[in-house]
Amino acid sequence: MEPKLRLLIQGLWQAIERAGFRVENPGGENPKYKVYFDDESEPLICFSKTFDNSYNPTKDFAAIMTCSDADANCPVVPGAEKRFSIPYIDPKESDGTPKEKEIYDERCRQIASEMYYMMSKI
Repeated sequence: MEPKLRLLIQGLWQAIERAGFRVENPGGENPKYKVYFDDESEPLICFSKTFDNSYNPTKDFAAIMTCSDADANCPVVPGAEKRFSIPYIDPKESDGTPKEKEIYDERCRQIASEMYYMMSKI
């Protein structure tokens, strides 16, 4: 994995941990992170994948496009009941700057609040 991508991923997971989640990184080229939001529930399994990865559901789900590239290149996601485009400014632009943590935390809060709002409506 290239160093810039490694820094981006590190910044993302650190922001999620600062938001109160527990994250386990198993390591490897494309690690399957375990994200715990409490001690009673099973973790969310999070990793980089395409929409057609066998880990993803094949029906009865909503597809949420969070970057303009995915929005432009995936106009239809097979099996999705709904498709939403909610692009975010990539926080990686702040990597190595004095505002890096602040920007990653801000984006984490923005995504969390907008996803909460959207999910409360469907």
